[in-house]
Amino acid sequence: MEDLEIIEDNVKKNDYSKLFLEDELKQRKVAWMAISEIWLHDEMSNYDLNYISIRLADTNFSDVTLDQIFYQEVAPVVSEGEFIMNNQWHVIEANWLEDSILKYLFEQQKKSENESFSRKMLKKFSFSKGNAHILTRQGDKNVMAEQRWHLIKELIQQNRQETQVMGMSSVPTLMAG
Repeated sequence: MEDLEIIEDNVKKNDYSKLFLEDELKQRKVAWMAISEIWLHDEMSNYDLNYISIRLADTNFSDVTLDQIFYQEVAPVVSEGEFIMNNQWHVIEANWLEDSILKYLFEQQKKSENESFSRKMLKKFSFSKGNAHILTRQGDKNVMAEQRWHLIKELIQQNRQETQVMGMSSVPTLMAG
């Protein structure tokens, strides 16, 4: 069986244990859906951006982890604009998004296992510049998505600060793994 077939078979079997713990996967699904909305509309209101930021702030992922989810999980799957939408709700279809991201992550994990240590370290330390370059190469829609992402990250910080002031934050932030 080829590697891609094994990956597809694991995704079909919902064998996600190698990637995320069950609770983290639930939170990631929320983040994936929220972040994917950034690519859906040509125009987004401040209300739309704030709504996305509130959903992401509620996941309790760290800023670093949210960046990783944006650049390394959602963007590679939806940035080319070939996603399946639920036309009734005008959102990306959740099962398609989840399966596509997990398939992509399995593929990346398999590639990573085959890389030399020095290449892994090089990739690790060139994270932000490399991913931003990939998005800008892929078109105006992705440049707009990245601009929206920076606004949303600012709104997440504001939402978290307001929540802390109100004494509502008692859940620790999930760290990048």
